[in-house]
Amino acid sequence: MAIHDSTEVVLNYNYQCTEGPSEAVIRGIAVVWNVPPSKLVPLYNAIDPEALNALFNHKNDDGKSNITAEFSYMDIHVVVSNTQITLNFQYDINQEIVTAASSTKD
Repeated sequence: MAIHDSTEVVLNYNYQCTEGPSEAVIRGIAVVWNVPPSKLVPLYNAIDPEALNALFNHKNDDGKSNITAEFSYMDIHVVVSNTQITLNFQYDINQEIVTAASSTKD
């Protein structure tokens, strides 16, 4: 049985209204996994990218809504808000990402 030194990592970053949230999620996940976006599992395996983009379409509101979308993608818990992406995951310093971290604490 191996003992792992893992830690919860939370990565927050903003995205521009010229970039849809689905593209921003893919870009962030690619950075975390250190691979080109083209090497990722398609986002539609986790969530409908067009629906995600439509939910945060700034043309339809004043850009200040409090809507969030949460889902897991490639072992990372993703939270999308109007202008920000949050990636939450467990990272084993000796290995790699261990698992998506829950957004709620017990």
